[in-house]
Amino acid sequence: MSEPQPDLEPPQHGLYMLFLLVLVFFLMGLVGFMICHVLKKKGYRCRTSRGSEPDDAQLQPPEDDDVNEDTVERIVRCIIQNEDSE
Repeated sequence: MSEPQPDLEPPQHGLYMLFLLVLVFFLMGLVGFMICHVLKKKGYRCRTSRGSEPDDAQLQPPEDDDVNEDTVERIVRCIIQNEDSE
C-alpha cells in the first residue's frame, strides 16, 4: 500500500486574502479622497476629526514682519532666540 504524499506547497489563500484586503482599503481611501475633492470644489470643508469649528483667527496666516520670509530664516531665528533665552 502506498501512503499519500503530503502537499509540497502550502495553501496560498492567506496571501490572496491579504492582497484583497490591501486592495479594498486602497480603493476605500481613493474613493474617500475623491469625495473630499469634489466637496472641496463645491465649497465644503473636509476634516478628519469631529472637533469644533476652528476660529477665523486660526485660519489666517500669522502676521510677521516679513510675509515672504522663507522657512530657513524662521528656523534660524528660532534657534537664535532659544540660545539667547538660555
